[in-house]
Amino acid sequence: MEVRLYCTVVLLVLVAEWQCQAVNCGVKIRLTDKGIRFIGAIASKQIEYIVRNLKIKDIDGNNGGLYYTLRNTEVKSAKPPKLNISLSGSESGGGEITVVASDLTVNLATQYDASYRLLNGSIQFPISGYTQAQLNQIQIVLKLSLSSDYEDLYQPVIKTLGCNVNIKNFNVVFNGDFEWLLNLMRSLFSDYIKSTIQEQICRYITKAIDVNAANKTKNIQFYSIIADSFVIDYGYTSKIEVNKDYMEASHSGEVYWKLDKKPSPYVPSELPEFKHDNSSMVYLLMSDYTPKTLAYTAQSQDYLQYTLTRDKNLPGLQELNRDRYLCNPRSSRFSSCLTQDTLDDYLRTSCPDKQCVGCVIKEIEQRYPNTDVAVAIRSYQVPDIVLTAEGLAVTLYGSLNLDVKTNDTVARVLNIKMVLNLNGTSYVEGNRLAAKIQQYSYQIKNLTSIILQTNVTQTSEFVSTLLDLFLIPQMKRLATFGLPLFNIEGTKLERSNLTHLNGSILVSTDVSYKEEDYLNFFP
Repeated sequence: MEVRLYCTVVLLVLVAEWQCQAVNCGVKIRLTDKGIRFIGAIASKQIEYIVRNLKIKDIDGNNGGLYYTLRNTEVKSAKPPKLNISLSGSESGGGEITVVASDLTVNLATQYDASYRLLNGSIQFPISGYTQAQLNQIQIVLKLSLSSDYEDLYQPVIKTLGCNVNIKNFNVVFNGDFEWLLNLMRSLFSDYIKSTIQEQICRYITKAIDVNAANKTKNIQFYSIIADSFVIDYGYTSKIEVNKDYMEASHSGEVYWKLDKKPSPYVPSELPEFKHDNSSMVYLLMSDYTPKTLAYTAQSQDYLQYTLTRDKNLPGLQELNRDRYLCNPRSSRFSSCLTQDTLDDYLRTSCPDKQCVGCVIKEIEQRYPNTDVAVAIRSYQVPDIVLTAEGLAVTLYGSLNLDVKTNDTVARVLNIKMVLNLNGTSYVEGNRLAAKIQQYSYQIKNLTSIILQTNVTQTSEFVSTLLDLFLIPQMKRLATFGLPLFNIEGTKLERSNLTHLNGSILVSTDVSYKEEDYLNFFP
């Protein structure tokens, strides 16, 4: 069996300190002393599991006239060690991690068969039975090096520098007669068990780190997918560096189109220094570089467009209607929740007893009675995103076309260019960074129609209804999807808080780790 201790090692690697140097980073992650102690607790359980699953081979041999066999040796129980992790950095980059596990206790049992032979075996004293042993005050000292692979985009590299196991106390009790004979076996048994446990623990740990953890870190994908179309890059931006008080990682934070990794024209501004009280395990700083590159990519790929028609289902209606605040838009004309029927009714030029486009813009009902309309919405400029101490502000630049389908032709009856301003706050939901839209306003910048003699008042009422009833609820829905935060497999963010800053946001959080993910050490 082979230990998969890389679970803990990968946690250490992913939050090792990375300084933004030649290239500014969009995201920084800091692991505090509390987080390091959390990793220590995981490692303590891992070591306990390693020891409980040690396999000790049967042995037989002789020493003078003593012939013996030790068989079916197994670990009955193990007490988790106390564990301490210390960090030390190097001026040239990289550093060392020292892990000290102390006060580990192991209880084991074995069966034995033995005989003491005299006069060439003519006289024998055969005995058999079982023995119990307790190993106390076992100390494991593990030293690791942490560096960067410059040829592989600063990929973290971790190796063992040394492993030592010291067993201070060994108590063994044999059950049987011939006490003088058992005393001879006690010494042989003690030496064998000590050397076997020392060798196996270090061999498992060393292979887990130098082989398993190395392969695991090489295969880690430092990115997350957004809406099946975008990729947020969490790759490292510079060489590794270790600090004795904390560990910090700096990542790109840029968002690309999934099928075309085209860089944006933006350059991340310098992130502020961390200011916190170490009450959380992990702190994350994200600059406005990440949402800005998302907005740029969405615009450059013509992603920000949608057409409302009667024969096209509005996405996410069930999710929308679970939120009570979406059931009562500002307009007093609408008192029920948003439904597909509401959309179907509205996108008509005639509606005797209901609300529709024709009721707002009278001329469209007169020219095109009992006709379906379509509303095509498209962004014509990269949205502006500003992060402030009060929250976030988003400015969208949209073109809104109102089309009427008559027979086999489509008439564009209205073109509106408008600016939509959204204000809200960010929050952490699970392992995602989401947003809540709290208020909005808009301005009509240009209004053209070669068919209608509509006025700004009618158009404003049409736009307000459209926003209240359809567009803003959809934007609220999309905002809850958010951005996936840098995530390690098997972890879950808990007790998260978010602070808005000028140009960035600060997330403080604790982390939980599923026990089945770090106790499955032996493949």
